[in-house]
Amino acid sequence: MRSVMTNLSAVLVLALSAGLSAGEVGPASVPAEKTPEKAEPVAEDIVRQRFLLAYQTAQNPDRKAETVDMLKGLKEQESMRLMVGLLADRSEQIRRRVCTVMAATPDPEGYFVKPLMGTLSDPVSAVRVSAAEALGNASMKADALKALAFTLLGLVGQLNNEGLERQAPVIDAYDKALEKLSGQRCADRTPRGLSSFWIDVWKKQDKDRRAAENKPIDTPDPVRSPNLPKDSLDKK
Repeated sequence: MRSVMTNLSAVLVLALSAGLSAGEVGPASVPAEKTPEKAEPVAEDIVRQRFLLAYQTAQNPDRKAETVDMLKGLKEQESMRLMVGLLADRSEQIRRRVCTVMAATPDPEGYFVKPLMGTLSDPVSAVRVSAAEALGNASMKADALKALAFTLLGLVGQLNNEGLERQAPVIDAYDKALEKLSGQRCADRTPRGLSSFWIDVWKKQDKDRRAAENKPIDTPDPVRSPNLPKDSLDKK
């Protein structure tokens, strides 16, 4: 029995040696793992096409609103233009969702600011709240701060106490956005106290902010980049 085991061991050693020499067995024969290649980013024109297909074929408003997330973070002017156009959608859900997407999309040139300023007048309170939240993230702060301060002033000025109570979520959203833009906070938490405070902040900060942002005072900004052709969304 011991002789059989000895012979078997010898055979295994010879087989292992032969395999190693032939490159068939052992660590040397294991192919090196390939480093996974990074996926190439999908071109934005393809993302836009996919979005439009998903948006147009969505079977219900909830699903249609979800498709807007496909545009988050896109940087090309055509992509940003597409987002701006969605602010005019008939669906409240779409308008709210695109405000959220804009808030999460880098906008160093302030392309979204002017359209969002218009959305502060949306007939639906929830959309106005979303627009204020998006403006609170604006990189170009001068126009955003001015629009929010004056919209708050107009809202407070036209409502009685009961109306102000109903609009409390909107007023709170405007106040929070103004805090983010200005770095200031109002001690008087009443609607009229907030309104007066933010107008004063705008007066004190506007000139310096526009100088820092290289933006002229009292000169309207274009809603869109000047090198894109005019379309139906442009004011005549």
